Amino acid sequence: MFVPRVSLHINLQKIQENYLEIEKECSPCMLMPILKANAYGLGALEISKALQEVGAKYIGVADLSEAHQIANVIEKVLLLGMMLPEELSSLKQNIYPSIATYESAFLLNQLAIEQNRVIRVHILVDSGMGRLGIPIEEALPEII
Repeated sequence: MFVPRVSLHINLQKIQENYLEIEKECSPCMLMPILKANAYGLGALEISKALQEVGAKYIGVADLSEAHQIANVIEKVLLLGMMLPEELSSLKQNIYPSIATYESAFLLNQLAIEQNRVIRVHILVDSGMGRLGIPIEEALPEII
């Protein structure tokens, strides 16, 4: 008979306590937990609900499908990854997309005009990791 030797138990109360403790240490800054990849398999929706109960207003995720899963639970969802052009039309009001290129800014501006609304964005600046964003030395002229 196979008996698992390893198990994982998620204590949402401990997550809430940790969030509150970190928030207290970071005050007056706002805290934004990152729950990409379904909170690394731990359950982003359940964790989002638990964090919202103790005052979390922002959650960061990697892609639009993750953002849609928690958009009804959390006040503001920051989409850290880039959106595909075909995903633009399904962007909800409380999902803030990231932009790192003029092209992505242009596409989001077109969508805002078509839908007669304001789309708030997060501008990705690559501060040294070299993965995503406008290189830091090019950021200011690109943004302006």
